[in-house]
Amino acid sequence: SRINELVRQLSGGSTWPTDVATVSLVRRGAIWSVHDRGGPIDAHWLDYEFDDASWAKGPSPLGYGESDLGHEIAFGPDRDNKHPATYFRNRFEFTGDTPAQLRLRIRRDDGAAVYLNGKNILRHHLPEAEATDHLTFADTAVGDLEEKLYYTVDLDPTLLLADNILAVQVHQCNGKSSDLMFDLFLEYQPSSLNSPAE
Repeated sequence: SRINELVRQLSGGSTWPTDVATVSLVRRGAIWSVHDRGGPIDAHWLDYEFDDASWAKGPSPLGYGESDLGHEIAFGPDRDNKHPATYFRNRFEFTGDTPAQLRLRIRRDDGAAVYLNGKNILRHHLPEAEATDHLTFADTAVGDLEEKLYYTVDLDPTLLLADNILAVQVHQCNGKSSDLMFDLFLEYQPSSLNSPAE
């Protein structure tokens, strides 16, 4: 079916076991800092130390034009010429041993780039970073079905630090797009799951 095919495509090749417990680092309802005012973004916005105190704050899911939002963001003064890009930041802590597995799940409409501690870990419907700025539109419009599903990708667990920053930019496909959606989960399975039995 169309739904099953989309789920297969969006799994991203994840090999995440389904019979073991997971721990959430970032989940639905997490508070994100949001730059939704248009205009250029500071070059250091990916850095943990970047001061985002002046940015708006709100719980995920974030966006506009959808019914299941935790926080509605702004799109500018003209609904027929909305901001092409919106930027999100979330700081979180991690303690303990390096996890056995680390997984990201993201719901995005239309394009997105995700950075963990400055490393680009996911890029959808956007050109390379050097060619992407606040005026860049996504090259693909996400349809009604796909925009409700979560893309899943396994990550290198060694990317986690004690103090972490997730930075995400979400881009519209055009200025007249009626909605924008962003939600993200970051989850891990503890390294003890891989330990041999006593």
